[in-house]
Amino acid sequence: YNYLGKPSQTQKFVNKIMYELYTDQADGLCGNEDCGQMSAWYVMSAMGFYPVCPVDNQYVVVSPLFEKISINLENGKKFVIEAPNAEKTPYVKAIKLNNKQYDKAFINYEDIKDGGIMQFTMSNEPVKDFATAKEDRPYSKIESEDFCVTPFVSYLGTGTFTKNIEVYFKAFNPQDTIFVSLSN
Repeated sequence: YNYLGKPSQTQKFVNKIMYELYTDQADGLCGNEDCGQMSAWYVMSAMGFYPVCPVDNQYVVVSPLFEKISINLENGKKFVIEAPNAEKTPYVKAIKLNNKQYDKAFINYEDIKDGGIMQFTMSNEPVKDFATAKEDRPYSKIESEDFCVTPFVSYLGTGTFTKNIEVYFKAFNPQDTIFVSLSN
């Protein structure tokens, strides 16, 4: 939702996931832990931002779970995240980065690496005008909104491939054309 100019929706769902699908019980992770990736996502999200793409320098802003977090950086500096009443207020009303108003729904690694302070002002209600402008959204490499979603395959059968099976290729957009190539 941050990419669409609706960060309050991102905050709502990420907050819901963190509170409902993660616990400190034996079964506190939903699904497969995926070699630590789900836990890493939780830790990052609890700080108030997480990477959508692991090779990118951009982090999507969400609502932090803690009132204060200090990250000890490799260069000896600290990046501090403050969010008074974070546990009780799931929506971001405003952000200050190093005491300057910050209106973006993302933060770059360059803004973190030399230390500093990110201060969240939180709200009980969704904030409809925070980080909604196109320039305040995280960037996406997709330059056109006219693109084809990956088609999907469904088949009828046992899944053992011992007999002939029927395979259906479908696309979400009816105007899309799917090309299939078969080889032995």
